[in-house]
Amino acid sequence: MRGMSAWILSSAKSKEDYPKILSRAFYPKNIDSNEAGISLHIDYSANRPGQNTDASGYVNIPNNPLFGDIWVKRNRSTDDIGHMLRAISQVQSCREAFDDETRADLNQLTSLYTDWAKSVDDNNFIIPSYDYNGNIESIKKGIGDYNAYRVLGFDPTCVEKLAVRYMHTPEAKNLKCGNGISFLEKMGSKYLQNDAIEILRSHHVAAAALAQLKSQDEDAQKLMEGLVNRMNRDFKVANNPKISPKYDLQDIPTFLIHANNIGVPMTSDEIHYIYGRLNAAYTGLLDPALYNRLHIFDPKVPDGVYPYDPPHIGFYFYTIGVMLGSCSSTFVNSNNERPLLDCDRLKNGLLKN
Repeated sequence: MRGMSAWILSSAKSKEDYPKILSRAFYPKNIDSNEAGISLHIDYSANRPGQNTDASGYVNIPNNPLFGDIWVKRNRSTDDIGHMLRAISQVQSCREAFDDETRADLNQLTSLYTDWAKSVDDNNFIIPSYDYNGNIESIKKGIGDYNAYRVLGFDPTCVEKLAVRYMHTPEAKNLKCGNGISFLEKMGSKYLQNDAIEILRSHHVAAAALAQLKSQDEDAQKLMEGLVNRMNRDFKVANNPKISPKYDLQDIPTFLIHANNIGVPMTSDEIHYIYGRLNAAYTGLLDPALYNRLHIFDPKVPDGVYPYDPPHIGFYFYTIGVMLGSCSSTFVNSNNERPLLDCDRLKNGLLKN
């Protein structure tokens, strides 16, 4: 939560100035620390500043009140927003389990993104950013503009805008998105790049979850019915990738679980598929050839360059965490006869350890 809040807090130029700017990343001065007897050096010099491109670039904020002299990467695109709003909606399920300090972090996160979402909505769904002189501007060229893909009067991004709007208000107003799948997407989904599909998936789940949090039951029901259609389509692709060859198949199990976690139960076949992916991950990660990569602090492991993330076997490694979310989510359908996990058994096992 603090990391997501930091993407906004890093944009402040002074204690009195907290603009509603969402950075792609930010880079403080190099850091040396000692954690559990392990000396760490984090070298940010390659991004202070890095190489500017057409899509993004670096802006210096010399006196950020939290992080000091930092370089901020500008031009946040729409790509990750659905994942972020989805996360903010789902983490609300844990509010009662948090201690006071963690609950304060959640309140800050929710407040920052509520204000940010309102600023985007008020700006006709164009994400604001800094220019290279530190002045606020609207992101053009499509990457930060939710209006960039309108075709012949049809708006394939309606559900994306709805997620942003529901982040800050319970009123959908003029956004009539039906079940969340537009005519254009329905007709041309197999031609879409995977990134576009992921943007639509993540915003759709976020919109359905936020509609529930805002007590917009009719809209939430329609959006969840659309998620059923989306899940059915994606499951067909998982079993026959030739239907939509541009899909990243590892995104499909993650999406199915996210939809399940906000109240759309999976079928028995879908759950069986998820467990097949989980078994592939379990057996794959036990491969002795991966030992060094997964145990870099073991004294027996030689010094060298190792990937930051675990390997993605079966599905993306973070999908295991998404599965655990099915036991904490308050959105999960209480009438579901096919729960994804035996949560009591899992909880008892964790308590024993």
